[in-house]
Amino acid sequence: MGHDETENWIDTTGANMWRATGDIKDSWWHIKSLAEKCISIGNRNWINCFSDLDMLIVGMKGEGYCALDGCTLEEYKTHFSFWAMMGSPLMIGCDIRKMDDETRRILFNKDIIAINQDSELNRPFLLHCSDNEGNDKVDTYVYAKILEDGDIALGFFNFSDEKIGRFVTESMIGLDSDIPIKYNVRDLWTGEEIKPVNGTILADIEAHGCRILRIKRTAHNI
Repeated sequence: MGHDETENWIDTTGANMWRATGDIKDSWWHIKSLAEKCISIGNRNWINCFSDLDMLIVGMKGEGYCALDGCTLEEYKTHFSFWAMMGSPLMIGCDIRKMDDETRRILFNKDIIAINQDSELNRPFLLHCSDNEGNDKVDTYVYAKILEDGDIALGFFNFSDEKIGRFVTESMIGLDSDIPIKYNVRDLWTGEEIKPVNGTILADIEAHGCRILRIKRTAHNI
């Protein structure tokens, strides 16, 4: 259940999966608190020993045995995206017999699932990023994850109650080599192609929202 500092000894037990947090409830407060627990202990996934942040509440909408006040679609997207980025098992918790199209669009996003299921099993790493004015902001986090084919997943997570801008530079994610690298950036929720500005990737994130980007290296610019 994520107690007793499990993250410090679970890899010695032979367990394939372990609970890194307490139980989740269908509310934004619970999503945020479980995400913050994961952030505070650092990502502790090992190959064949995966940390479980508890089941997904996407689509519950205030109904079911763990219902509270429910969440907005944006909050469910953030929940699903953070669990995927952290490598947590993606176990559907809502009643699949009542699943609507909005819930399906979140749970069946193949691009987000691919980050979770990437065969390289690399841990995401937390980037230190200020906002667009150079100020540090609480409750906003940016993670990067190196994927099996050399692509980079970027996850911008805004757990605050206000819209925020964040940026990531090429040097933060290892794209500032002696030989300039061509790459493209795609938003995995909207499909939008993002154009970096002078080697900087900019992202505005709604309150309780996220942006998940995939950076694909295309060629060396010789």
